[in-house]
Amino acid sequence: MSINHLQLVNQKLAFASSIIASLATSSNNTAAISKLQQQALKDAAVFHLATALHFYVRELAEQHRITSLQ
Repeated sequence: MSINHLQLVNQKLAFASSIIASLATSSNNTAAISKLQQQALKDAAVFHLATALHFYVRELAEQHRITSLQ
């Protein structure tokens, strides 16, 4: 079974988008979310974006049949 990296890219981008939207909504009501929770959500968004980039690079390498990036 082949992993579809583009599906994973889209999934991670959707996760990051959802987190960022949640942060934007909660920024209007600072009492609803603590600073610790805000930072955790920001870190999670960055993690998902970095993972999306990783899968995108893997997809490019696969499409161009690159096996080693030396």
